[in-house]
Amino acid sequence: MKRILFILLFIPLLLPVAATDTLTIGRKVEQTFMPSDGMRVQLWKNPAIHYYYRDFGLSSLSLQGQKEERNQAALTQKGNGSLYANLHAESFLLLSDKDRVFGEAGYRNGIEKNIYWNENDDFELLYPYFTGDSIGGDLKKEAYYFMGGYARELGAWTLGGRMRYRASLSYRQKDPRPRNIVSDLHFSLGAARRMTDNYRLGVAMHVRKYGQNSEITFYADKGATSVYHLLGLGVDYIRFAGTYFDTRYAGWGMGGSVELLPETAAGFSVSLLVDHFQFKKQLSSLSYLPLVEMKKKKAALEATWIKKIVSREYAVKFNGGWEKQEGAENIFGEPNGKVYPLLNSSVTYTNQLYHITLSAAMAEPVRANRIGWSLMPYTDYRNTESTYKSAGRMMKIATFTGGIDGRILLKKGCTLWTVAAQTAYSANETGDSRLTNLDKEKSLAQALLHDFAYLTDDHWHLNLSLRADYFLRNNKALSLSSGWLHEEYAHSGKTNSWRVSIGFIY
Repeated sequence: MKRILFILLFIPLLLPVAATDTLTIGRKVEQTFMPSDGMRVQLWKNPAIHYYYRDFGLSSLSLQGQKEERNQAALTQKGNGSLYANLHAESFLLLSDKDRVFGEAGYRNGIEKNIYWNENDDFELLYPYFTGDSIGGDLKKEAYYFMGGYARELGAWTLGGRMRYRASLSYRQKDPRPRNIVSDLHFSLGAARRMTDNYRLGVAMHVRKYGQNSEITFYADKGATSVYHLLGLGVDYIRFAGTYFDTRYAGWGMGGSVELLPETAAGFSVSLLVDHFQFKKQLSSLSYLPLVEMKKKKAALEATWIKKIVSREYAVKFNGGWEKQEGAENIFGEPNGKVYPLLNSSVTYTNQLYHITLSAAMAEPVRANRIGWSLMPYTDYRNTESTYKSAGRMMKIATFTGGIDGRILLKKGCTLWTVAAQTAYSANETGDSRLTNLDKEKSLAQALLHDFAYLTDDHWHLNLSLRADYFLRNNKALSLSSGWLHEEYAHSGKTNSWRVSIGFIY
């Protein structure tokens, strides 16, 4: 696997660049800081639309390191600190006037610290259906990932396809000792057609196959401790608590999208994405007994307008999303050996989330002996409500955030210096809960109350970064960057994270 990854990382070095790609490496790097390059995100999930991502080719290889310390300002089931190293390569190439290839590959290795009530990977995807215990501890994690895509223009049509794959392993070397192996595969097919002289209409289909196998072992002489299968809002599946450690998550998804994109950078673009994903959690030691099933539906809309006046760029963006989760528990009769007859299934856990983000941008590119800059103010509203019907429990949280990003670029000789700062303040607008019959003395209940206090805590953050790109004579560049993120919470304390990166751009 590592040999395959090594080959994938360096494939872009062997691919030719089209003769029409004549920009210098300096101009390419400068362009990546403009709104026309970074404001549109969701559109590029259609591999046919990805053909128009840039009008030049650019590749990079980087080695990154990151350390995070969160203390009390953290979710119990995600841990309060981490240390990671990441090798990452990405590329967008113009093979000819009609062909584009794009891809990325990487390897990530590190440790997540002080995780409790969660012995699984992929927190956001599986929540709240974890296998957990009160002992927890650090988890060592490593992951391989790669993505490859191709798009071709055929007259008025553009066709494209993409595949993305991620494989990961996480484990702990003291009791309890989880071992999680994840396989996550995505396929996308897309098409786009020229509708006017400037605009193209695109459609895409996306499919996904997901699996996670989890085992927990105990080596200590004192034997195993109780392990629980969590159901949300402080509830667990009591009948199967104790010694049923091994589980399997089996999931699949399907979605589609529609996009409208100008072929030039300026203009109005829009992307509408709908997606369905579902998974089952099964007990491996009981002939893969289907304990619970989660179904997720979501829709996301991204609309962006970009305007160029002389050299300056202006942009306005709307991003909105909705997601609904429905978790069903299976009820079983008395077993015959290890076979449990299924008696009933009912939806007990639901979660609904919606968010709206409005942002704007204004940017001036770098010119000889002049300073480039950009400003991006934004505001965001998020509302989520979780319920566990049979236990009569509910949590509702709504948060407003407002912030601004700023960047200054200065070119001195062969070096482009970039200084960036971001600050934002998040205020809790709603923080309601109804936790019927919750025993606050239990560890799981204390974790739930801690997480609710953290998620409803007002806070602000400051993100500072410095980057230097040194342009070489052979139209390549070296990049060095560092950053610091600091957060201050009204009640949960402070967080800090640091990151450094060295890269090669070509």
